[in-house]
Amino acid sequence: MKALSELAKDALELPVAQRRVLARILLELSEEDQDFSPEIDAAWEQEITRRIEAIKAGRVQSRSFEAALNTKRDQRWIDEALASGPETPLRRADLDKVRDRVRARAKAK
Repeated sequence: MKALSELAKDALELPVAQRRVLARILLELSEEDQDFSPEIDAAWEQEITRRIEAIKAGRVQSRSFEAALNTKRDQRWIDEALASGPETPLRRADLDKVRDRVRARAKAK
């Protein structure tokens, strides 16, 4: 068996992504109540790498967590309003105008 110092040296020679996977494996294996699945970890690592590369290449734009959450809240509000609306349904464009006015007022404060 290799000495800890040799293992550490070998680990430091790995590419960053592989070091992260190794660290995650070691952490998960040290927690008795955690199920470890190398396939799921590998799939997540690929997805994370794919998303980071897409952002760096400019194929997609990132948003702050707050912006994403607000968008989700806005969409849920619009969907609920459309589903439970008055006898004469509001058009989506009308709801979008209301949302934009509310956002403008919030920014002005």
